[in-house]
Amino acid sequence: MVTERLVEFSFASRLAGDLAPAQLMRLARQSWGDNTRLGVTGVMRLHDRRIEQVCEGPSVVILALAARILTDMRHREIEIRAFGPIPARRFADWRAAGFEASAAAMAMPGAAPGALRLHRLARPPRPAPL
Repeated sequence: MVTERLVEFSFASRLAGDLAPAQLMRLARQSWGDNTRLGVTGVMRLHDRRIEQVCEGPSVVILALAARILTDMRHREIEIRAFGPIPARRFADWRAAGFEASAAAMAMPGAAPGALRLHRLARPPRPAPL
């Protein structure tokens, strides 16, 4: 039996300035759904249009994900922090994106200015309507 080699891709970037807070939240939900379906685990932090993310999973999946991120025009000033094989997942129990989303959280009803929102969901969020 051949096992797939696990790799980690860790990066930081600044998001393009024309994304509204609702678009950022939709992007986070979409990324989480895609990552879950593909067997990618990790963590994401979003604060003041700055993303920090660690993605881990099968090498073929992570290579394709990294290529998409590195060519996505919504990401600016990309800094690769780590990219290579790992002996085991560090976020194997990741069931949802844990992220700080102060700008997006402020757009949510009842959110206080400068709010910090860390989410740990037991089930996937519902897809955004098209």
